[in-house]
Amino acid sequence: MHCAWDDINLIRGTVTVRYKPEYGFSPKNYREREIPIPARLVKELKALKVKSEKTCVFPTSGCILSKTFSTIRRHVPSVRS
Repeated sequence: MHCAWDDINLIRGTVTVRYKPEYGFSPKNYREREIPIPARLVKELKALKVKSEKTCVFPTSGCILSKTFSTIRRHVPSVRS
């Protein structure tokens, strides 16, 4: 998951899916898009961003999703991995 803080607009409550050639990633159907996220998730992400020192929202280790994502997913059931 290559989501950077620059991809998230916490004011508008959206995530932008965009090309990430450095990771070999391109959006589905090759179209960049903006996706709304639930207010509850925005709240969790705001709290996470204050503590984060990384550019990635969900840093991984050995391609295993971090505990951070699992914690958010537990609080916001509509988030799918």
